[in-house]
Amino acid sequence: MKVNHMDAGRAASPLLEVTGLTLDVDSGGRRVPIVEDVGFSVQSGEVVAIVGESGCGKSTTALSLMRILPPAIRVAAGSIRLQGEELLDKSAAQMRALRGNVVSMIFQDPMTSLNPVLTIGEQMIEGIRVHRKLSVRQARDIALAMLERVRIPEAANRLSEYPHTLSGGMRQRIMIAMALSSQPKLLIADEPTTALDVTIQLQILMLLKELQTEYRAGIVLITHSIGVVAEVADRIVVLYAGKVVEQGTA
Repeated sequence: MKVNHMDAGRAASPLLEVTGLTLDVDSGGRRVPIVEDVGFSVQSGEVVAIVGESGCGKSTTALSLMRILPPAIRVAAGSIRLQGEELLDKSAAQMRALRGNVVSMIFQDPMTSLNPVLTIGEQMIEGIRVHRKLSVRQARDIALAMLERVRIPEAANRLSEYPHTLSGGMRQRIMIAMALSSQPKLLIADEPTTALDVTIQLQILMLLKELQTEYRAGIVLITHSIGVVAEVADRIVVLYAGKVVEQGTA
């Protein structure tokens, strides 16, 4: 049997490949590096955890993958390739098309991510329709199915509720449902369990791992907790003072 080495190489290519990523910030008219020469990769169906103490550059690195850095911070050098395509070369419009469809993010505090004046259903339906061009009814059916998938009790009733009426664990499950509703290839989870008590933390982590296995998505998990890493990660990248000091299997 003849082996096509080009196809084999393509199949082995990582879903996400970050090389030489350097981020700097404007400080009194001069540029100061806050992340230096960071590199790692993520395969489909793999959980890669980025760990380190507060202020080491974990969340900033995550935001750079989505191209949603604050204005004062810029990518000074490096490459971010998703499915072989360079994200740093994409226009703002091209990145908007990728966010939610190909790459999604779960933020640390769902209360700052969910709109307090819109119901859960309104927010989910709007997001699904933007990314998948469906009717309101079709989008509602998907929203309901996703809430049930993340084990939200009485899911149909939750669609008409507002974020402040739900518990922290419930809101985080809704954020996961929203992030996965368009079946992205890459999911970035920035400290998704920090604000939750220990029992709920474990439930959320196990849910993420279960859904990741089901959807074959790659996950970049940002955390400072080794306990979190031990539960779900396949590989670990350790950041210290903006630099990778170690990486390997969990």
